[in-house]
Amino acid sequence: IRRRCKAFHLITTPCFALIAGSQKSSIALFRMMEKQLIVGLLNKTDGSAKFVNGDTVVIASVVGPKTSTNDNMGCRVQVTWCSDGDQRDETEGERKRVIQKIVESLVWTTKYPRTIIRIGVTVLRNTGSLLATAVNAVVMALIDSGIMMNGIATAASCTLYDGDKIIVNPNREEESQGVGSILTVWKNTDQNLVSTVSDGIFSSVQYFKLLEAGRRAANETL
Repeated sequence: IRRRCKAFHLITTPCFALIAGSQKSSIALFRMMEKQLIVGLLNKTDGSAKFVNGDTVVIASVVGPKTSTNDNMGCRVQVTWCSDGDQRDETEGERKRVIQKIVESLVWTTKYPRTIIRIGVTVLRNTGSLLATAVNAVVMALIDSGIMMNGIATAASCTLYDGDKIIVNPNREEESQGVGSILTVWKNTDQNLVSTVSDGIFSSVQYFKLLEAGRRAANETL
């Protein structure tokens, strides 16, 4: 069955067993992209990180947890997204929502009642795999802030291209020409899938091949 889907999934149960053994049947091209990480580069923040993935550059900041004046008994996560030159598109809201849900799943929110954590994402350059780069920058900024988390997660982007070819860390041209793409976020501690964002047309078999390629690429992020 082939179908077109555009969906965000937050995973709360282990699912590595679903994709085990699929790597031998997939053809994945791993682009060796330069990665660079700098933490603690911003003043007046509790945590910050600059993550470079090839030519895509993202800076993330964390402020908080700060006492919240609203009636929310828990820990609220607020995300702002800014692109260089103030360029906005229709996907900005979705990207903020994805990052918010990922942060909420990683932060030990019960330790910070009636607080707010503000996450800032600034895109300096986008040549592809933007959301994965942003997620990695945000997680590194959270680590720099010292906020208690239940694990460390890393992200990777994969695109299905030209039949069953999978391109890891695709550039913008490959993303636009691919028949389907997926962002996967994995916990380094237990290899569990935290979340996925998928877009495009692919079969269930191709979907699980993309998951496996994303897992391998995410594990090589740190």
